[in-house]
Amino acid sequence: MRSRKLDPPSGFRPIGGTSASKRPITVANDMRNFWNHPETLRDRGLNRRDVLELLRLGGMAAATSVLLGQVAPAPQVPAAAKNGRPPRREISARNPLFMIEEGVEMWNLLPEDFRVHCSAETYTGDRDRRVSSATPDFFAGLERAQKAGIPVVLAVQGDEDDGPPVLLENVARGLEQFPNFIGCRSCELTCGPGFSASERRYLIDLIKLCGEHGALVNWMEMGYPYERDHIFTIAGRDNAIFPLLKAAVDYDLIPDREQARAKIKVAYQDSGAPGTELDAPGEALYRPLYGGDTPDEVIMKNDLSPDLFPRTGRYYFLPVLPKLAPAATHTLFPNIIVPHQFPDAESECACFDKLYPVESTGQALVFHIDDAWYVTNWHENQNIAQAFRFHLAPGLAGIELSGVLQPHSLLLVKVEARKLYLQANNYVVDTHILDEPRPETFNAASYLEKYVSHPDDAAMRITTLQMSVASGEKPALTYSTKHGTVKSQWNAEDGSMLITLKHNGPVEMTVGL
Repeated sequence: MRSRKLDPPSGFRPIGGTSASKRPITVANDMRNFWNHPETLRDRGLNRRDVLELLRLGGMAAATSVLLGQVAPAPQVPAAAKNGRPPRREISARNPLFMIEEGVEMWNLLPEDFRVHCSAETYTGDRDRRVSSATPDFFAGLERAQKAGIPVVLAVQGDEDDGPPVLLENVARGLEQFPNFIGCRSCELTCGPGFSASERRYLIDLIKLCGEHGALVNWMEMGYPYERDHIFTIAGRDNAIFPLLKAAVDYDLIPDREQARAKIKVAYQDSGAPGTELDAPGEALYRPLYGGDTPDEVIMKNDLSPDLFPRTGRYYFLPVLPKLAPAATHTLFPNIIVPHQFPDAESECACFDKLYPVESTGQALVFHIDDAWYVTNWHENQNIAQAFRFHLAPGLAGIELSGVLQPHSLLLVKVEARKLYLQANNYVVDTHILDEPRPETFNAASYLEKYVSHPDDAAMRITTLQMSVASGEKPALTYSTKHGTVKSQWNAEDGSMLITLKHNGPVEMTVGL
């Protein structure tokens, strides 16, 4: 057990070195020279978790994910970057990147002042995946996007059962000719027979190629470790999404690396061995903390699990350190846990409860970092309202905020001096999302025209908020909304203000205290 200012709860223990038949890949050793010998790495027979670590260590030049921060020593950057080729797109808490699908059609629907934070995601044709060409077919789309000033992320790799990836020589030609081509996306590589050797080889080479050109690599996964027939939740794009994302930027609601890292009290060190809490169905580690209650057999039968999505924000997020993570990453976290450390869910919760004090009550999901709060109803397919309650300390001592959120509703709260900035948001598309059958073919243009350009804003949901003020002074409320009404009622006897929103979409509020 490492020395700490406060004695940790029982159940935590430190991590020593990892013994292996082969010398482990670490920042100080192999990863320092990653760009010089990818062939050697491929010969090691890396598994899914190994390549995830390569993506984090090599491609992103950090020891862990963006939430976990930089560690020393940093991996060596590619020669092209050292020779002065900067990243094509810098990403940070204040300069996030939102990837928007459906190309130019969706791009033209974005608010102009929001486009600076976005890129269009585009796809390639079958020829680009099989035929090496001096002028690949996807060049025409990149050229149109370049003329329109649109940055592009190209989808180049998916589950190989669905088809081969885009030839890397074609990707390289695109990166050489189009500066608006800022990155590549790999997606759902574990959906088919598993993470195959050829998929791993391509991903490693893609990381190297993008590193040489200062481009981004985005690897998206879902569904692991289930079989091929997944159930995907398809959410409609609408006029509520962009005000939400813009508010996250405008109000500085995206935590930076240090803020997020300070919130994380525990990390899980994966051994890479079979039979740990991360193996199928994979919820054993998170279920006691996130509030999940779906039995393993039901998850495996339905090929679907809701238990990896938090239903309480008390424990924030529990990161996993891959087996290749260097020892320096352990210093980022006050406590490290290992596979099979807890005999049961009760003992796991008991340890975490001592580290994470209660910050809110109620059924809704509440995340809190410094002076920002995020509250949402976590129900997806059930019409069940959820309540919440928390104190806005330390910035505004004596102020309590509570309320009730309907499904598909959320609340953003930012504390600044003697003011609260709030956005209550929802969107109701009763007929399309819940009632209409899934089409045999999906036409993006007609979908965008019907459900984005001309949504039905007549349906409303009610959000109630109540603010209790210890001083007894009436708060000053101002608000704006395009679709809905806002009513407030002040009770001088108990120093509380009831705010009732009837809305479809965002409601912006400022409360002076």
